[in-house]
Amino acid sequence: MKKSMLLLIVFCCLLLSFSVVNAQTLFINEFMASNDTCYADPEEDADDGDPYDDWIEIYNAGTDPVDIGGMYITDDLSSLMEWQIPDTCPATTTIPAAGFLVLWADKEEHQGVLHLKLKLSGGGEQIGLVAADGVTIIDSLTYDEQTADISYGRYPDGSNNWVFLATPTPGATNMITAIGDQQEVQKRADTYILSQNYPNPFNPVTHISYQIPVSNEVIIKVYNLLGKEIKKLVNEHKAAGTYSVQWDGIDNDGHAVSSGVYLYRIAAGNFSQVNKMLLMK
Repeated sequence: MKKSMLLLIVFCCLLLSFSVVNAQTLFINEFMASNDTCYADPEEDADDGDPYDDWIEIYNAGTDPVDIGGMYITDDLSSLMEWQIPDTCPATTTIPAAGFLVLWADKEEHQGVLHLKLKLSGGGEQIGLVAADGVTIIDSLTYDEQTADISYGRYPDGSNNWVFLATPTPGATNMITAIGDQQEVQKRADTYILSQNYPNPFNPVTHISYQIPVSNEVIIKVYNLLGKEIKKLVNEHKAAGTYSVQWDGIDNDGHAVSSGVYLYRIAAGNFSQVNKMLLMK
């Protein structure tokens, strides 16, 4: 009896390990948070109104299929279990090896298991894919303001490089082929950006996204309203790209700071910008 129980425990551990390994091959690969006329939801009917809904594409970079049924999708990384993808239809929620699956962020979950009880903000927020344990974040990002009918995706698929795509590719590999794509990507990539932190107000964790168009030394610091340095968040050489850093309300000495307005400043090359954020406990 004890031997059988031991074998069962080992089997469960191996199964869990296999699931975690599979989950680590998943990426939030592309999304559109301002879909005006670009890509219609094929399951939308006349009674539901506008067919142009927000969407999120998940990419499976692994060599085995992965069922995302039972996992969670959230647009708030402080609330990881915001919406659980139903596990009742594995034929629909399983992503084949090197395949893609589009989820509709339309708050119309009655339309099927690929429809989420959340919508994305075109003004910027967060997206997270969370394991079925409700704790393990498989992949996440914080994004800033989006442009209508232009998606934001990894290029190439599954990489750490995010670009704007004038020709979105939901359910397919991300590509930059058209002149419009190249112009849009270049226009965005040539800009220094320091986004508003998200969430704001926050307690106690917030995320700050920034973009640098060329390789540079990057310094990001948090100050109080008197100009005193509170926390150094970034102080290193960065390649051109889009990044995100988080602040947990802890100062350079390891102490929790009090509620109030704080400033965060980026310095990269000749670029400098200061934004405000509000910590509310």
